[in-house]
Amino acid sequence: MSVAKRNLKNISKNIRRHGRYGDTELVHMSPQEIKLLEKLSGKKATINPVTGLKEYWAWLVPAAITVASTYLGAKSAKDAAEEATAKQEELARKQMENELKALEASKQVTPAEARAMASLEKGAEEGTMDVEALNRQMSQPIYQQGQEQQAQAQGQITTQGLEGSIIAQEVSQKIGGDVRASIADQARSIAMANEQTKEASRREMTQRLFARGDMLRQIAINKKRVEEGLDLLPLQTEIANIQTQGAYAQQMIGGIGAGISQGVGAGYAHYKDYGTLGFPGSSTAPPPGGTSGYSGVSLTKNRGYNNG
Repeated sequence: MSVAKRNLKNISKNIRRHGRYGDTELVHMSPQEIKLLEKLSGKKATINPVTGLKEYWAWLVPAAITVASTYLGAKSAKDAAEEATAKQEELARKQMENELKALEASKQVTPAEARAMASLEKGAEEGTMDVEALNRQMSQPIYQQGQEQQAQAQGQITTQGLEGSIIAQEVSQKIGGDVRASIADQARSIAMANEQTKEASRREMTQRLFARGDMLRQIAINKKRVEEGLDLLPLQTEIANIQTQGAYAQQMIGGIGAGISQGVGAGYAHYKDYGTLGFPGSSTAPPPGGTSGYSGVSLTKNRGYNNG
């Protein structure tokens, strides 16, 4: 060990001997730590008249340390809880906002749905069958059959020499009437079938409209639920913070109580040793070697020395 270090150690030992009221330790502390100690103890440091250094009364220090440790632990827990609550609120808010966006999007009619609904509307008005094309298609065989019948009848009339007769005319009219009646029957059947497609389209369109109405009502219910949840988020956060503050207060009360208990115990021991509680502000103080000739400003014990 170097001479300088040995000298420093000897100096520190000598300084320690001049501590008052049981103060025997020298420590390195930052200005912030000193301020915290003074804030928690409620006492300012006094100046040792021999060393000129700041001093803290030993019986106050345990209480201050207990309160300080409780304060730091409780504040850390409170800050962490409040931060967690804030993060939970923000996460819940984002989830609810995304849910609202999804609900709004689900109300929109997709292009495929729009095309399907337009097709149903057209089917309900016009039917789904191409009536004109079907009539042409179904009439063609009937016309051909009528022409064949007309040709056969004409051949028989010619063989019998009845061309231009009333009989020939009646036969021709009858064949034409039968063809027209068949075509008319076929057209009515096609028209009836098309009417059935109109009714089917109307039923399906009605079902879809009812289903969409139910969907929109459910969306409205869900949207109201989410919006109410959003409105309640600040209140829920406030309640959680109040609970956190309550837990923090309980911890602080417990810590302060423990600190007071320690302080009272240490103060009593100090009184037994020095005959005074030695509050900062005492006009005199016992010398490092004892209490002879000391006048205390607080409580004193009758040890046979001068009490002023």
